[in-house]
Amino acid sequence: MEFWRLLALYISSNTLSSVYWAIPFGQDEVNTMLNQAKEILSWYDNMRNPVPTWYFKG
Repeated sequence: MEFWRLLALYISSNTLSSVYWAIPFGQDEVNTMLNQAKEILSWYDNMRNPVPTWYFKG
């Protein structure tokens, strides 16, 4: 479980910084990063579950 919690931390941290990073590249890039953030939030049930949903699919 420690692995999953750490992975969720790293992914969420990178996702947050990617939104800020995209600002100089225009609204299209910001929208892309925001959509990616929404998808990641869905993987983790809005960060209520440290194991992403894609792990169980397969």
